Amino acid sequence: MTKTTVFGALIVIGIATAAIILTQAFSILHAILIGVAVFILWFITRPYFRAVPPWPAAPRIERLGGRLDVAELSWMAFTRDGKVTTKVVQRVRNVASRRLAVHGVLWNGQPTFKNAEADPLAAWGTGPEDATEHRQRAAELLGFKMVNSLCAATEISPRILESWINALDNLAVTPTTGASHDR
Repeated sequence: MTKTTVFGALIVIGIATAAIILTQAFSILHAILIGVAVFILWFITRPYFRAVPPWPAAPRIERLGGRLDVAELSWMAFTRDGKVTTKVVQRVRNVASRRLAVHGVLWNGQPTFKNAEADPLAAWGTGPEDATEHRQRAAELLGFKMVNSLCAATEISPRILESWINALDNLAVTPTTGASHDR
């Protein structure tokens, strides 16, 4: 209890006692006794009316790959209509590009645009002279349908994304013997 709390209570009770005396509802002695009784009651019952402090917040331990990361990833991976977001698609294409590079296949991870004027081999190899060879080697490793799917510039469904991830998982991380960039 602080001095200001007691002083404030005494002022409020003193004003109430003075009001009782001025209205002559009770005698002066009774008004003072009522004021003292109210102060004593307030002083005795004050601990019971304190605000109960809230429970401390539970410690939030966040670890990489934990439940919150997975939930955030799932909300970030799909659009409202159930398609896979372009950000996730591009990340998977980048993974595919790196996995294929281990096998000597150069692909920049960019999709072939729906534009008829766009060169479908522009993203493969170091130039036009070896683009066909790199795309063919990727088709040998992943399958022709998978390479076409990776290069398509369309929205994809979660099922297609799952097939991409499975194909990339099945692609060995270590290069096959005989496979080289100069082939």
